[in-house]
Amino acid sequence: MSINNLIILVTVIISYFAMSDREKKNKLIHHPYSIKHSKEYYRLLSNGFIHGDWYHLAFNMITLYFFGGQTETLFKLVFGAAFGSTAFIIFYLSAIIFSCIPSQQKHHDNPGYGALGASGAVSAVLLISIVLNPTDLLLIMGVIPIPAWIFGIGYIWYSNRATRTQSQSNIGHDAHLYGSIYGCLVLAIIYPKAYPIMVEQIIAWLPF
Repeated sequence: MSINNLIILVTVIISYFAMSDREKKNKLIHHPYSIKHSKEYYRLLSNGFIHGDWYHLAFNMITLYFFGGQTETLFKLVFGAAFGSTAFIIFYLSAIIFSCIPSQQKHHDNPGYGALGASGAVSAVLLISIVLNPTDLLLIMGVIPIPAWIFGIGYIWYSNRATRTQSQSNIGHDAHLYGSIYGCLVLAIIYPKAYPIMVEQIIAWLPF
C-alpha cells in the first residue's frame, strides 16, 4: 500500500470514530483558544484527521486519492525510494500544521472558534500536482473541464478573496490558501526546476 493510500485509510478510520463521538471530535479539532491557554498543541495536527461529515471527508479523500500519488512519486524521485515515503509523510503532516497557523493567530483568544479537516494538507498536495501537470484537465463539479494551471490560479485567488469573509462561512479558506502556498514553497525548495518546466508546458499548450 502506498503512503498516500495509508494516509487516506487512517484519516477515514479516525474521522469515523470522531463523527460517532462528539466528545472525541471536540478533543481533536483545531481550537486556537485551547492551544494558547491550555497548551494543547497536538490539536494543530490532530484536526487534519477528522471531518465534519461524510461529504467533507469524501471530498478531501477523493482529491487526495487522485493527486496524492503523483506528489508521493515526486518525493521518491527526489529523495530516493528509501527516504521518499518518509519525506512525503513529513510534508503532509507539516502541511496540516502550517495551514492552521493563520487561523491560530486570528482566533487564539476566541473560545467559540474551531476548525477541522484535511483541506490544508490536501490543498498542498493538489497544488504540487498542478504544477507538475499544468495542462491536465480537471473537472469542476465533475462536469466542466478546465486546464489544471487555470484552476490552480483560480483556486488560490478565490481562497485569498474568501479569507476576508470567512466569518460568514464554515469553509476553512485560510487553510486552503496557506496549504496551497505551502505546497508551492516546498516544491520550489525540493524540485525548483518544476516551475520553468511548467511554464514551458503551458506555452506549448497555448494555441497561439
